[in-house]
Amino acid sequence: MSGRSRGARRRALNARGAPPRAVQARANRAVLRPQSSGASDPDRADRSVRPENLNASKVMYLRFDSRRAPANDVKLGSMTARTPSRRFWFGAGLAIAALLATLTPAGRISVAAANRLIGQTAPDFALPAFAGSNVRLSEYRGQPVVVSFWSSRCSTCAKQLATLDRLYNTYRSSGLIVLAISVDDDAQRAQQYARAHAQAFPLLIDSSKSVSRAFTIERLPASVLIDRSGVVRYLHDDDRADEGTYVTQIRALLDDNVTAP
Repeated sequence: MSGRSRGARRRALNARGAPPRAVQARANRAVLRPQSSGASDPDRADRSVRPENLNASKVMYLRFDSRRAPANDVKLGSMTARTPSRRFWFGAGLAIAALLATLTPAGRISVAAANRLIGQTAPDFALPAFAGSNVRLSEYRGQPVVVSFWSSRCSTCAKQLATLDRLYNTYRSSGLIVLAISVDDDAQRAQQYARAHAQAFPLLIDSSKSVSRAFTIERLPASVLIDRSGVVRYLHDDDRADEGTYVTQIRALLDDNVTAP
């Protein structure tokens, strides 16, 4: 075949879209070339399998370089963004209400009433004792008196009664008087408690709670310390007063030094 006929045939094949021999040869070599185990160009390597994406145990974690977050992230966000339950808000509301009660005027009524009692003459009363005759406060004028309020349902009242019993045995020879008043509604239950916690001083019963209201007692255990002239000098309406505090205040009453803490 002449050179002219071969050139005419090549031009005809190119016109029909057939690939040139050089192009076809390169394509054939690419198909027959074995696949490389890894990319030679580090810039083209898969970022998810780079060494920095492997932890110490060689466990691979996929890193998403795409700006679009995976679909699971949307679900996780909706799961973790749950609103607190009604029980949570109910408990938080009670805690806030209790805090506000101590800050509002209504919550300060009992505290203010107790503070107004200090420096005033103690209300007189006459109550029956669980063992013995009736007791009247005014009969002990001229002696320092500790009036304690307790209940059989009060878990810390027994501790306070035991503390006052020790103090009474220590200072009774100096003229100290201790009276413990029960505010139980159930007289029989109070009687049983008084027998189980017998003290050296009289245990009295105030079922009507008239005396506790006169002394503005709203929390138990509570104790009122009265000087020789019948004036209230100290008042404790919780169990935070330790024995050392009572000793200091009782000594102040015995020495007529009412300015002592």
